[in-house]
Amino acid sequence: MSFLKELVNRFWNYLPAFFCAIVIYILSTSESIQLPAESIISPDKVGHFIAYSVLSFLIFVGLSKEGSISKFKILFVILLCTLYGVFLEFLQYTFFPNRFFDLWDAAANFIGSVIGFLTFRQLFQNLNN
Repeated sequence: MSFLKELVNRFWNYLPAFFCAIVIYILSTSESIQLPAESIISPDKVGHFIAYSVLSFLIFVGLSKEGSISKFKILFVILLCTLYGVFLEFLQYTFFPNRFFDLWDAAANFIGSVIGFLTFRQLFQNLNN
């Protein structure tokens, strides 16, 4: 397989995850969206949880198309998704006056990333059996 063809195939494997990351970025940096931090379990935290569950799930789908997924890749993807969320929280705090950094959002991002993997594992185990 040529290098260019392999690169294009890899790009398509991760395109849904890329679009998900863009949507998360847009929602995270939009000044018009500011949900109050009412409690640990709030609509804002549920939104973070769902967004990062979907993001990590889509990355794992892309990885599965390239072969087996090692423990290192699992930890890397969960860390990558979590750090992406922390980075966006930092951007909110730094550049958007009506937005703030919330550690509970980062926790929801992490938990969502883990649940995204567990959902992927459960669904793909069932498909393979």
